[in-house]
Amino acid sequence: MIMKQSDESYNPDDATVYNQLGLCKLEAGEAQAAIEAFETALALNDSTMMQTLKYNQIVAYENAGEFAKANALMKEYLAAYPDDADAQREAKFLRTR
Repeated sequence: MIMKQSDESYNPDDATVYNQLGLCKLEAGEAQAAIEAFETALALNDSTMMQTLKYNQIVAYENAGEFAKANALMKEYLAAYPDDADAQREAKFLRTR
């Protein structure tokens, strides 16, 4: 049974919802759909979600096999968030692709 959310609780401009959608798409092996979800969320400019969304976008490009794009985005990410140890490890991995 499909339940419809009430109009009051549904917000199509919620970056968190698009992030969750992207994560679900990644889990399902649908990297291109995940990229689209993360890019939609990024376009909403939610400053509280920006770091998470950018990292997840990189992971999605990596899963799509687009290593050059993932590497370029990782360089931008590390310029903005240089203290992210997980990203630094991921950057080393991407440089080998």
